Amino acid sequence: MARITPRKECILVLTNLLMKTEEQLNDNIATLESDMRALSQWNPCSKWKVNFVVRTNLKLAFAEKLRGLMKRGDLEPFVRYTGSSARFNKFVFIKPLVQQMGDYDYVLLKDADQRIAGFPWNTFMEKKGESVISGPLRETVGESLLKGMARKNLGQQWYQLHDARSWKKPENAEDFELIKPRAAEFIEQYFALLEGRFAVWFFEVALTDEFLDQRLDWGPDLTWCGAAADTRPDKPACSLVPVVSEHLDTREIEKDSTEGKKIDCPCPTCPCQAADLPKQQSRGLALNMIGLLHYFYHDGSLFERWMLASEEYRNNFAHYGFGTEQYKKNVARFSNKTKTHHTLDASPERKNLSKARLPDLLLIGVQKGGSTAVTEWLFEEGVCGATPFQDGVFSGPKELHFFDEDERFRLGKSEYLQHFKHCVGKKTRFTMDATPDSFWYPEHVYEVYKDDPDLDRLKIIVLLREPIARELSLYNHMRNLWSKDPDPKAWYRRVSTESFPEFAKKKLRDGADYKSYYAQYLSRWFQFFDPQQILVLSYEHEVLPGTPAKQRIGDFLGHSFRDDKGAFPRVQVNPTAKEELMHAYKRVLDSKVLVSMMDGSRLVGSAESEW
Repeated sequence: MARITPRKECILVLTNLLMKTEEQLNDNIATLESDMRALSQWNPCSKWKVNFVVRTNLKLAFAEKLRGLMKRGDLEPFVRYTGSSARFNKFVFIKPLVQQMGDYDYVLLKDADQRIAGFPWNTFMEKKGESVISGPLRETVGESLLKGMARKNLGQQWYQLHDARSWKKPENAEDFELIKPRAAEFIEQYFALLEGRFAVWFFEVALTDEFLDQRLDWGPDLTWCGAAADTRPDKPACSLVPVVSEHLDTREIEKDSTEGKKIDCPCPTCPCQAADLPKQQSRGLALNMIGLLHYFYHDGSLFERWMLASEEYRNNFAHYGFGTEQYKKNVARFSNKTKTHHTLDASPERKNLSKARLPDLLLIGVQKGGSTAVTEWLFEEGVCGATPFQDGVFSGPKELHFFDEDERFRLGKSEYLQHFKHCVGKKTRFTMDATPDSFWYPEHVYEVYKDDPDLDRLKIIVLLREPIARELSLYNHMRNLWSKDPDPKAWYRRVSTESFPEFAKKKLRDGADYKSYYAQYLSRWFQFFDPQQILVLSYEHEVLPGTPAKQRIGDFLGHSFRDDKGAFPRVQVNPTAKEELMHAYKRVLDSKVLVSMMDGSRLVGSAESEW
């Protein structure tokens, strides 16, 4: 027997087992134990989390079997006893485990009737390469013994490309025997291996409350290849590896009710009807896909894009056996399109995205700290800004608002890159995101940049302003907006009824104007990034006439700008109003707190020699 060299990856396996009869119980437990043993030989660092759904009359028999399995030490069982035959959504079991996925190199989602025992696991792991998601072919037990025999049920496998039989034909022998993986835009969830970190991000986005609050469990596999292509453009997204996993085909999924009605659709009434769906329907999607997009994902543009890629691939490639005439015709017909059905190379669109770099200049800080003046100057010098979001929430070339908007941040690094890919090839030294509010989210920024090879190129300019003058400037700005557009629902509406002292007092109610405590935020930036990458500028000290502000920025960036002299425009603060605000602050805060708010920079003065 060949000696096995254990692999180093840690694998989390998630699967579901439904046991209705004692015979099924005995068979399933034996199969599970055999698969667990087989995987542990190759990957000792593996953990199985199994959702057992057991008929109530099998409690005692199951408990005895489970005790035996638990002795292995690599199983965490989740048990539900039920007398119901109703279909259940297996992702309800998976959702609470999502954050744990990040502790593993890979997460394997597989149907319980897909075998690991006898599966060439090591070959699969080697051949999948760096693919974010990978899956094997499958072959139902007995099919390999019936090669030369006529069968009535040859169409049993819906996606014929994933069926091993067509790959084993003599004309396809080279691809099968040499195990040449094929890039795909759809990997079925019967056996899908996902990178752990990607799995955490994807399932946080895809397992919406609406999706979990129903019985279907298909849908994530229709979108995860598109999501992987977006979030990891530097790697092949999905690959179909031509090694065979034995399929026991227990046929536990019921697609029809006892009355013979279709129950496996996302719409309230099955099958989905066009009249019940939005009038503006995505072209290229089947009705049940449109229903899935509408009812579970709020017609989100990202999910639509991912589904469209999957739909075209499934309709034109996955439905046909490998090497068949129709498959070859479709490959030829689509060969000029940017699809990944025939090679593991990234498509031109993904290659273009992979060339895009994260911004190498972040301009952050506080409101009314001078970021607009600095940004306008840098734009005039040729610095490249962002392509705004079009989701109805404020976004612009200057202020993308990615790190401070949770819905956007959850879309991941690839979405952020999308907004700067237009800067590729431009004759510009810097790409900049000048969203001041990123200052409050150093952890988010670090999460996106931490694995970037050009991390040391990143420069961060922090613009701060003495809190009292900042609040007065904000108040005046809001008053100006109200005078132009007195919208009772606008964010600035409060100033229509509040004097400045009232405004200040409410801002500091209970002494909680946390955004004036600059020191605690600056210290967190210095924890995540090298202090040499950070330049802290004071609005009061850096924008006055005669101060070399532009020259300081140029020196910090190591670049000579055309216009590197002079100060930035300064809004004068009314001394009387400023004094009024000072008294408002003092009424709420004691002097020590006020000093720490105004001079927070001194707490981190060692990181910035000139203040």
